[in-house]
Amino acid sequence: MQVHPDTLGLLDQTIQARLLSEFGSTVEMLPFSNVSSTIVAPNSTVISTVEATKTVLANITETEMNAVKILTERASVLLWITGGRLFKAQSPEHSLVLGLARSLMLERPALKMPVLDLDNSMTGAAETCDHIVSVLQQTIDAENPDLEYRQYKGALYISRFVADTAINRHFQQVQDAEIIPCPVEEAGRCKLSINNVGQIDTLRFVEVNSIPQVMPGYVEVEVKVVGLNAKVSVCFFLSKYESTSY
Repeated sequence: MQVHPDTLGLLDQTIQARLLSEFGSTVEMLPFSNVSSTIVAPNSTVISTVEATKTVLANITETEMNAVKILTERASVLLWITGGRLFKAQSPEHSLVLGLARSLMLERPALKMPVLDLDNSMTGAAETCDHIVSVLQQTIDAENPDLEYRQYKGALYISRFVADTAINRHFQQVQDAEIIPCPVEEAGRCKLSINNVGQIDTLRFVEVNSIPQVMPGYVEVEVKVVGLNAKVSVCFFLSKYESTSY
């Protein structure tokens, strides 16, 4: 099923023709204002172009909200197409559906709601339809499909969150003040650090991940021993030192 604005556009007609040739069956066309629970069958596959030209969610009415609710509750796959040119963030109002889709898929795991944002003025309708079919097929066939896409100058990009293990580990160590016992010969490059100034028990060595390059004309010196006198140590650890002698 294809849900479109009340005025049928060129993109809607092109999508319908392409889906017919790709899947060999007629796609039912449904104006957004006619969406109802009696028309949208359970576990339907729906393509929505209601935000392909103008925003709906940014200034949604009660009737439109009910239509969105019906689509998200009865469809098993809801491909939501927007025309926000979000690759260059030209129309942020079209990005509201991203938060909606993420929330709905958490609340209703059976729903797959991919979002495809278009750059209507830079890519032809035929090429856009190729991307729509590609996204739809991956959503239906893949076990863990990507769900956020951007079209820009004829290319299809995937907006994907990837965990940064190194940053996550560093954040966890700082957040939890995690201390890992380690032999000196296995510690690698480290620097002396204190987590809370004034609390000696938070003194530790911190691993240094980045290795600076030795520039021409410079030498790298390996430190074997470091010594601190009492005044410097107290000033460093406690951030203050009261004395009349130097």
